[in-house]
Amino acid sequence: MTMGAGVIVYLAALYSITMLVAWYFIRRYRIERLPSEEERFVLQEGQTILGVIDTKKTLYICIATDVRGEKSYE
Repeated sequence: MTMGAGVIVYLAALYSITMLVAWYFIRRYRIERLPSEEERFVLQEGQTILGVIDTKKTLYICIATDVRGEKSYE
């Protein structure tokens, strides 16, 4: 094997190992950061849910404390 071919094989192996290690850590980071379906939150007194946006990656919940035209039904 010539020296040029040896350098190419070495760089290809180094690139492959680097990509596998990076893929492993990125995957582990994403798995650890995903919220569980059992995760809950509690509204404080006076807070109201204004809207919910559900995407493939995350769940956005809009919460407000100011209420206009509040009506009480008994």
